[in-house]
Amino acid sequence: MNSHLLDLVTSTVFPTTARPATSAEVTEGATREERKWMIKLPTLCKPKGVQRSAVSFADHPRISRQRPPVKIDHIEQHHGGRHTTAVGPTGCLTEIKHNSSFCPPKADTKSCSGAFRTSPVESLYVECHEPSLEHRRQMLTLHYFSKILTNPNHPYFNYKQSRFLQRLQDARPSVVPSFFTRAAGFLHDLNLDTAQLLPNPVILLTPWIPHGLKFLNPFENYDKTNTASDIYLQLFTHHRELYHHFIPVFTDGSKTTTQTSFACVFINSTLSFQLHPSCSIFTAEIRAILHSLSEISNYPADNYIIYSDSLSVLQALSSLHRHSHPLAFSILDLHDRLVCKGFSILLCWVPSHVGISGNEIADTAAKNASAVLDNSTPLKDFKHYINLALHSRWENHWNSQSMNKLRSIKPVVESWPTLNNRKEDTIVTRLRVGHTRYTHHHLLMGEQAPMCTQCNCIMSVLHILSECPNFNSLRLRYFHSSSISLIDLLGKTPHVHLLPFLKSIGFYPLI
Repeated sequence: MNSHLLDLVTSTVFPTTARPATSAEVTEGATREERKWMIKLPTLCKPKGVQRSAVSFADHPRISRQRPPVKIDHIEQHHGGRHTTAVGPTGCLTEIKHNSSFCPPKADTKSCSGAFRTSPVESLYVECHEPSLEHRRQMLTLHYFSKILTNPNHPYFNYKQSRFLQRLQDARPSVVPSFFTRAAGFLHDLNLDTAQLLPNPVILLTPWIPHGLKFLNPFENYDKTNTASDIYLQLFTHHRELYHHFIPVFTDGSKTTTQTSFACVFINSTLSFQLHPSCSIFTAEIRAILHSLSEISNYPADNYIIYSDSLSVLQALSSLHRHSHPLAFSILDLHDRLVCKGFSILLCWVPSHVGISGNEIADTAAKNASAVLDNSTPLKDFKHYINLALHSRWENHWNSQSMNKLRSIKPVVESWPTLNNRKEDTIVTRLRVGHTRYTHHHLLMGEQAPMCTQCNCIMSVLHILSECPNFNSLRLRYFHSSSISLIDLLGKTPHVHLLPFLKSIGFYPLI
């Protein structure tokens, strides 16, 4: 850059008389690879009046939930009803107004992410991809509540809230609601009132004996991507000639954003049912096999072969363990009882959408199912559905932040990779959020916002990086364009020439 442009940049955009950074500001943009912070946690079970505390440490700026937040999660399951506030997205609590307090450093999240102290909290949540404390409280409450409902041996499995406590909560809104009251409210907000959870099965598996149902796969030597449909039809025809004495039953599952369903196709009838929307496609497929066995039990003993296009379900049924799907044990139990009655039942995999008549009928029937069977949902599916529902709510809230600077760069709530260098990652974070030491320090000092003398407008990250004509020549040099969008500069993968450009215009040390 020539000396004339250097003088122009120094005099009009970044004055040399700018106040030096304070120690607090230096801490915010520190280049240390490991930054440690401490949270004092009151011990849950302790005698009244005894003051104790637990200490959690995080050894990385982008704090994960793997170690310290485990204690915080445990606290939140039981103390989620307290009046809490949050400074940032790392799970830190600023205050619990209920005879105890959480006292983390004031700039916990901002220090961890490197953001400037004036950065909006909503931007920090999205930039760090960490949910708010309210979001996390709801998730943990519902997860623990669903765990209680699936464990008949849990002491609160048959818990019924007393009428006295309910009257007290109705009469005094300031009273902290009980755990079950909060959980019921969260379920109502997410339209999950009608959901019923499948109880955990009683598993009696001997580890030295393999358990499961073997299945046939006459197509295992053929790759579906490189095999024509006619070849599959010929193979299936040959397979049916070998097993012509087995009565065929075709099953299939269907999953959309609003509906989960399955179908069972017999020779003379087709059955299709809807499941609760929280059920996964895996649950729909395995439920179809279970329902087929249930229907077969109503017929005289004979030879049956059940065809499914879900290879993952058949593989799961062939190798059962204590973490298997709860319906898999129901299938194994029902299958064994039918075999004892004289039935001969085989399972077989068939490829989907290759023209096999029974499979196509089952696929269509599953998509058009209207009758509701029941609303039972496995625990794993229910938790996943809760996470999706809460994330969707977070997305909707983020979409409503129309004036947020980060939203124009990161419109979708998702995790973006961080840079390997802490200093560079801090620079990019502050530019994405739109709050830097140069552009927003006046908010802390009660001063006037910095102005661009040539454009006669307030200085902003957008103006400096994309709009100000003072730097058109440098933009052409580094980006081959005099006007480049912030998404191209600060998107998921920052522009490779972003940092050299910032250094050349003198903005780098003032961020």
